Amino acid sequence: MKESRKTLMTKKVFREVLLELLQSKPLSKITITEICEKADLNRSTFYAHYVEVGDLLHEIENEMISNIPKVYGNNEHNSKTVKTAELEGFFDYVRENAFEFRVLLIDSDSNAFFENLKNAILEYYMSANNNRLGMDKEFQLIYSVNGAIGMMLEWIKREFPYDTKEFTKMVMENAKFIRA
Repeated sequence: MKESRKTLMTKKVFREVLLELLQSKPLSKITITEICEKADLNRSTFYAHYVEVGDLLHEIENEMISNIPKVYGNNEHNSKTVKTAELEGFFDYVRENAFEFRVLLIDSDSNAFFENLKNAILEYYMSANNNRLGMDKEFQLIYSVNGAIGMMLEWIKREFPYDTKEFTKMVMENAKFIRA
């Protein structure tokens, strides 16, 4: 069932408040009362949507990962041009959602989003290769994905000193498996 506009707006406010709070304190120190006060909403409203603060964070993380753009066609996945386009689309998405990525990957005291993002990317490349890479290629993939995410973290920390095209080219040059 589709959520009402009011529900979507309420959840958006809760998300924004939690992300703002995560910039200055760990999740374990953030209370439902604090979120509700900053959101100017009742605790009962929070509980209508979430059981605990972690549920709200989990929803944000899942939404960010599920919204990663897929700009490729299944039949042409191995084309270098398509790989560059899909990676550029991903980095455009990161840049458009810079605040969320900064908070979830850099400011947060948890590495859960990093792990979930890494696993989603790994799963994508594994499934694109029918889960038949062989151990050597699988280790190359893990190395490439971790390296690309590490570069992305620095790109975010340094407030995007390269445009998306330039940054994609740098990642492609350094990530052996992705360009193979």
